[in-house]
Amino acid sequence: MVGAKELETTITRLCTGDALEIELDLREVTFIDSQGLRAILAAREACASHQAEFFLIRGNHPAQQRLFEITGLLDLLPWRESD
Repeated sequence: MVGAKELETTITRLCTGDALEIELDLREVTFIDSQGLRAILAAREACASHQAEFFLIRGNHPAQQRLFEITGLLDLLPWRESD
């Protein structure tokens, strides 16, 4: 389990390092709150400002999908299909 602040710190560290691409896999995530959404948006911005690609893999929980729909982020975030 990773908290929002830890997620944001880790992704920022990776984006400012040598990472050319970050993929955040949400398949095992069971809960995302407003802090989690903020961390995802901050991670996307950090990657963009350091020319690193940022993608999300959709989660398996319907409530998570609904959260992205309600907030209007479903169509704004870069999604990638899982392997």
